[in-house]
Amino acid sequence: GILTINCPLTGFLNKEELEFMYLPDFVQEDLKSGSDSLYYSTLADSVDARSGYWLTTVLVKQWIPLLDSLLKSSPDVDSALQRLKENEDKLARQLAYFDADDDSIFSAIAGETFFNEHKTEIDSANSLLDEVTGPFWSMSSYDMETRMPGKLVATNGFVQPVNDSTDNKGVIWTVKGEFILAQPFEMWAESKVTNYWAWVVTGLFILFVIAGFIFKRGK
Repeated sequence: GILTINCPLTGFLNKEELEFMYLPDFVQEDLKSGSDSLYYSTLADSVDARSGYWLTTVLVKQWIPLLDSLLKSSPDVDSALQRLKENEDKLARQLAYFDADDDSIFSAIAGETFFNEHKTEIDSANSLLDEVTGPFWSMSSYDMETRMPGKLVATNGFVQPVNDSTDNKGVIWTVKGEFILAQPFEMWAESKVTNYWAWVVTGLFILFVIAGFIFKRGK
């Protein structure tokens, strides 16, 4: 991931939600408009809400150390920072789910006096975080597809059959900015290739041995 904090997505979404989240967009849309549209629409809403909460948590966890680096230590400052660190999950949840002004949510946890006295440092920490994360919010999602030689054995991508005379299948991954912001994004596929020449050589060797055995018996 690009950010330095550790906040796995697996702590926010279950296995089914994760699998749906990483599906290509066109597959998600097909599922939401198919025969189980209500089920998948509900699942998509849950994924959106929980992944939004995860992203907010990631940003809060990254933002607090940035603010800490801009402030001069004092009993009041240290106390406010400690409250923020102890309540970072509460802060992230309120920012993600509550329809309220961000400043009022922050000042309620850190303290109104601290918020008013250190507004400059707070804004600077916001700007520093925006510089790092900005390109990823504006990044357009795109699909990557590969076709493995031989028989596909396993992959963490979406397997799409290819309509041609081969047995190869296309593997697709959708890449989005938030996928690589706070955690590694891995794309892998494993295939098995049959070595036909090895079978030919083995077969010829067996025939050679059988022919030699028959030849000896004929003598």
